[in-house]
Amino acid sequence: MTFNFLSEISRATEMYRRHRKLSGEDFNIFSIMSMESDEVFTHSALLAELLHPKGSHGLGTRPLELFVQKFLDADFKINFENAVCRKEDHIGFTNADKTEGGRIDIVVKDLEGNVILIENKIYAAEQLNQLKRYKKQFPDAELFYLTLDGKESDQITVGDDESKIYRNLSYRDDIIPWISKCTELAHNKPMLREVLNQYTFLLKKLTNQTTNIEMAEQISKIITDNFEASLEIYRNFEKVSKELKHNLLTDLAAELKLKYPSLNVTVSEYKTVPAIHITGFAKSASLYFRFKSDKMPVITLEGIASLTQDLSKLSFKEHRVDQKVLNAWKMLPVLTEEKLFADKLAQTRLDFNKDVSDVIDQLI
Repeated sequence: MTFNFLSEISRATEMYRRHRKLSGEDFNIFSIMSMESDEVFTHSALLAELLHPKGSHGLGTRPLELFVQKFLDADFKINFENAVCRKEDHIGFTNADKTEGGRIDIVVKDLEGNVILIENKIYAAEQLNQLKRYKKQFPDAELFYLTLDGKESDQITVGDDESKIYRNLSYRDDIIPWISKCTELAHNKPMLREVLNQYTFLLKKLTNQTTNIEMAEQISKIITDNFEASLEIYRNFEKVSKELKHNLLTDLAAELKLKYPSLNVTVSEYKTVPAIHITGFAKSASLYFRFKSDKMPVITLEGIASLTQDLSKLSFKEHRVDQKVLNAWKMLPVLTEEKLFADKLAQTRLDFNKDVSDVIDQLI
């Protein structure tokens, strides 16, 4: 079996890389500001603003109308004229057994009591009884579970005699086409149009889609002509990707061990995920660095009573239960496959080294 076709794909991607540079496509405001995977301040914020008929987009009710037409049954009724949309809608404090309360990512409702709820997940884990709590608060609402690929909820299983309480929605197959329609509506609003175009490129990046149609068609033909060899690559791709990430962790751990000889730096696990584990701080803290869901770099601190001012400046968030701090965590920009390319790997490791070192320096 020969793999000469890989050189054809390399030529196509190199040509596309030059095109991206010339067109300015690599300049994406969401990526530059490290907001690629921020569920609240990027994705929920943008979607909620578009769904709000009186939102700053100036498109009126049309984005909400398109959403309802595309994703809900024909008999669903909502008054587009008096509907409002809010993000992070607080429905009460979460009780001890997690059956009530919480914050709903996106809520659309009109004055007649018609409600649309959207639980938005990029990489964050689903909370206990999350969808059930929201449905309990709004039993007649249309509830969507939005993920990158439209996966099912881990918290809810439906038996043969039960009806599903939520609808699946995916960024890949549903939100990107809807955003594209909204972009068409913004044809005479250049600033809005370009923001939506940049957001579409971001979503395609997060869902592993090629943004250049011509290149996608060219590569599809190459794969079709070399289907057996392509299948072998596909079968081994995830394994190789995980090996590259594990090697990245190992090399980073070795660098940190040399940089901080007084600390204990090992590669172990955090919640079954390979992680760099660092101990030996005077403040008895413990630091973990891992790739959550294989793509989301996360720094987690354990053994701290609360965040210091310096750690707050580094954008850490506290995880509290009954007012007690269990840990603090910070998400870094998404680890895309592009950052594992041979010519990018050294810079990727250097960036992670700086991110982790900034935290270590505040703890020692």
